[in-house]
Amino acid sequence: MFNEAYLARLRDRCAIEDIIGKYVELKRAGSSLVGLCPFHSERTPSFHVSPSMQRFHCFGCQKSGDVISFIMEQERLTFVEAVKYLADMVGMEVPSPEAADLHLMQLRKNILQINRKAAHFFHDTLLGQQGGTGRAYLVKRGLDPATVKRFGLGYAQDGWDYLLKYLLSQGFDLEDIKASGLVRQGKKGHYDFFRGRVMFPIIDHNGNVVGFGGRALEAGVPAKYINSDESLVFNKRKNLYALNFAKKTKEKELILCEGYMDAIALHRAGFDNAVAALGTAVTDDQARLMRRYTENVVICLDSDGAGKAATQKALAVLPKAGLNVRVVTVTGGKDPDEMLREDGGPDKFRHLLNQSQNSVDYRFDQIIREYNIDIDSEKIECVKKLAEVIAGLGSAAERDVYATRVASRMNITKSAIDTEIAVRRRNLEKKRKQAQRKQLYDSLRDTGDKINPDRPRFLRAAKAEEDILSVMLGWPDKLSVICTLVQENDFVTDFNRRVFITICEIAQQNPCADFRQNLIQFFNSEEIAHINSHTVVSEAIRIEGDEVLERLARNLKKEKEKITGMAFGSDDAVAARIESLRGGDKNGNS
Repeated sequence: MFNEAYLARLRDRCAIEDIIGKYVELKRAGSSLVGLCPFHSERTPSFHVSPSMQRFHCFGCQKSGDVISFIMEQERLTFVEAVKYLADMVGMEVPSPEAADLHLMQLRKNILQINRKAAHFFHDTLLGQQGGTGRAYLVKRGLDPATVKRFGLGYAQDGWDYLLKYLLSQGFDLEDIKASGLVRQGKKGHYDFFRGRVMFPIIDHNGNVVGFGGRALEAGVPAKYINSDESLVFNKRKNLYALNFAKKTKEKELILCEGYMDAIALHRAGFDNAVAALGTAVTDDQARLMRRYTENVVICLDSDGAGKAATQKALAVLPKAGLNVRVVTVTGGKDPDEMLREDGGPDKFRHLLNQSQNSVDYRFDQIIREYNIDIDSEKIECVKKLAEVIAGLGSAAERDVYATRVASRMNITKSAIDTEIAVRRRNLEKKRKQAQRKQLYDSLRDTGDKINPDRPRFLRAAKAEEDILSVMLGWPDKLSVICTLVQENDFVTDFNRRVFITICEIAQQNPCADFRQNLIQFFNSEEIAHINSHTVVSEAIRIEGDEVLERLARNLKKEKEKITGMAFGSDDAVAARIESLRGGDKNGNS
């Protein structure tokens, strides 16, 4: 959809300092602009914007990129959506979709239609003659018909292909049905993925049925709960169950619980701000999704060991998205659903909600429970652990308040806990500066790369690979020439090799395809942003033609030969390795 020339014009029109300045208060610091990072919580600015390079980099969370990747991250958009967003912002016309893009758009539309039909089918089955088992389970869990209808709950019969036959009868294509993940192909033919399960439609914040969760009703089934496979429309790490309802709440916070039934039970009890994490540990994407609708989240996960571990993980993730976090502890080893079904359950939960702890107090309680503070040695270790928590707080006022509280609670002097905190603050600051220096060095050397982890070790080879890939993407008419000069075995880094192979496979299927657009099917948003950051050697190709391609191919093969030689451990190989790491010649020149 978007060729490199169009993207270059868009980047020129979208001054990165102006775009980011709409989200972040930037201040001049030498040749750069600095501010508080929008991607994680911080009090000291570590987010840098370079107007000259049109790039951003955060020394805290390590995110970096150009204006397109910033918008992708900030607005949680795909590459295509981010380009359209920026184009609209600066008044640029968006190119019309090409055939390949239209196919993907149509497939996505078809999958959403299939999912909606499947949801109706499961719901009708639950209410019909074949749904007795599912209805009995839901009644046992205390759900009334109104709740069942509101959440669109359903039942998948324990049969081979009931859903498949229904969807085919509705005129849907078999390949589209398979793409939805609702049907799989086995040795004996195609079969329904969900069988013998109560069904929970997963509806995104736009009201689309993007997937399903299924709860097994028979004992001995390997997985009690299963979710839809990931597809063009579903990624469980980027969705929250019941958010389609919770986003309309008048409450100032969201309640994050563990499972479908917990979320449903909370809504039924009047807590219409509850969402569930789809059975996964809370992800950065889910945190950012919640941040769209609120600044406050109350964690209410199960009180068993797994729930406590999940709570600790959530406490590490949610604040980075700029969320204020509190924790509700449901006592007695119960989950919210169990508690709410007791007499006076909603009132009890409301009381717990009002008594919820902030993240620091919760962590304090969890630490203190691990020790017998009546024993001096254990008390000392407990104080050290508490001091670590306090040392990590960004505000001096917070540290002082909690230090006073710990001193009182542990019956020690305030100066003692202050000393422990000071030691750990110095250690943290030392580690922070070391990490920042390393990151700065990596940034200057262009060696920090999470997408292509092989890049720091094989910097010159990786750059040669990227030159090849940039030509393939920016000059598709040169693809046949490149394929005669370079093979996949010439690539050193696994990521770049995968990009090369993918482009070649796309070209085999459709030589006229927009390779950059089609890569969206095979790579995530961060990988796409990384690929699009490669510089196309446009002017050189215009002037020198295919000679440039020959030179690029020679450079890549030369680097591969060096690295291959290293494997044999020769002195020359060692020298080559050193040269490669330096990124320059034997005299250290770049």
